[in-house]
Amino acid sequence: MAKNIEREAAAKSTGRIRYEELHALLRERICMLTYPPGMTLSESELATEFNVSRTPIRRVLQSLEAQGLVETKQSVGTIVTSVELRALREVYAVRMVLAASLGDIAAPLRSHSKLPNFRALLARAEKLSGHRDFKEFVRINNDLQNELGLVAGNESFRRITEQLYYQTIRVYFGIVQELDWEAEAGWLRAEIGEFIRALEASDLRAVGYIRRNHISMNLVRITNYVLGHSGHHQ
Repeated sequence: MAKNIEREAAAKSTGRIRYEELHALLRERICMLTYPPGMTLSESELATEFNVSRTPIRRVLQSLEAQGLVETKQSVGTIVTSVELRALREVYAVRMVLAASLGDIAAPLRSHSKLPNFRALLARAEKLSGHRDFKEFVRINNDLQNELGLVAGNESFRRITEQLYYQTIRVYFGIVQELDWEAEAGWLRAEIGEFIRALEASDLRAVGYIRRNHISMNLVRITNYVLGHSGHHQ
């Protein structure tokens, strides 16, 4: 899904790129740090790049601002936001609570209909072993988040968890290449594999707790890295 967004967007030179595609592409660029924290995004430059008017660009930037990924400053423009460790911990705490509640709020599950998508994600993740592909790593994580939202079958849950995910995951993506690549790729494979086993058993509660546990472990790895490189506690 996200894998082809950049290519498809580049091919749309007639100004017909859809709002959803543009939103997904800019969000992905923020996640991949193509647009790093502190970078100013120009409506006019983006409009020129995608051959559209500034109106859809403005709509996308407003949506990204509502999601906490950018902020508009008077006389400065739209700036990609950063995330401090304290705020990161707070959002991760909410993400863990929400993840654990998946089994309680989810719509009736047709679990086996979701399995092919998770198995496809696992096949992609397995290719990361011995192959450092940062962009694919990011896209698999993003696609996994999307699939979990669809498994829940609850639009409010999907929308809220997606927003919190994108607010914080770029901190992890910002350091993952400095961590043990094989270990991080292994964590991703393990998580997807656990989801597959839970879905095979039609156990949505297990899906939620698996997600919660991996969010928690992810936060621990981020925290250890940040504190190890800052020399002080935040």
